Amino acid sequence: MTEPTTGRRVLRALLLAPAVMLGTLILPAGPAAAHSLDAYLQAAYLTLTPSAITVELDLSPGVLIAPGVLTALDSDGNHQVTDAEARSHLEQFLQNVELRVDDQSQPLALTKIDVPPYRTIQAGYGTLRAFATTPTTAPAATGVHRIFFRNGSADGTAAYQVNAFVAKGTPIVLGTQDRSSTQQQTTVSYRVDASAAGTRQSSVGQARATAGRSGLELFTNQFLALAVLVPILVGVVGLLVLGLVLVQWRRPVPRIVRIPATWNTFLPLLGAVVATALGAGLILKAIGAT
Repeated sequence: MTEPTTGRRVLRALLLAPAVMLGTLILPAGPAAAHSLDAYLQAAYLTLTPSAITVELDLSPGVLIAPGVLTALDSDGNHQVTDAEARSHLEQFLQNVELRVDDQSQPLALTKIDVPPYRTIQAGYGTLRAFATTPTTAPAATGVHRIFFRNGSADGTAAYQVNAFVAKGTPIVLGTQDRSSTQQQTTVSYRVDASAAGTRQSSVGQARATAGRSGLELFTNQFLALAVLVPILVGVVGLLVLGLVLVQWRRPVPRIVRIPATWNTFLPLLGAVVATALGAGLILKAIGAT
């Protein structure tokens, strides 16, 4: 009678393993996944020409941050974001952005906006884009110049990125980019040199292509991960439940679960740990969280 009793206890305990694994799918995965879901990614791209500097701001709120952003963005609460609402919100955001060229402050004027639909932002894969330029000319004199940029938005959920580029065909050579550890600010050196015109340099489009996965791609990978793993978990739970029912009906217990009593507490714990690690690893790998 000892072996069947041990088998029943093991089967009951092993039911915890798929439950724990399922929990890794539903509950937040922790700091590794927080960058995408719990963060407000604010990427800044500076494009230099001899006569002006263009700043592109790409603001991507994660799905857990989106409600707060939408509250500020959708001022009348009708679940639609108009151009006027978006422009007002982004102009206010630009007030926190500091741009200096050779220690001279350069005010930014909003020239273009690109705002996705309300539902797209709400789902956590929408990016608000604001384009602004210096209304006054940046230094065009030959020689070395320096730009200081800072995104001064005080948001505890913000994750910053900043990069500087040179417009195609312009006589500018980009120097060093001294970013802060959080990339909230950067100091960029560049040189105006007529011989540099036509030199191939990186662009904002290339930066977007290599900066990481878009929100839509992240959403798709999360969905595919769930679509693959959930049926597997359901099948495992079904088999374990069937085995438990057989034990409760006093049917012969398969030899595979007739385990010595000394393993009675060790195997369930080991199964739960392995299931948790496997589930978390598969999910983090699938959604690209690192």
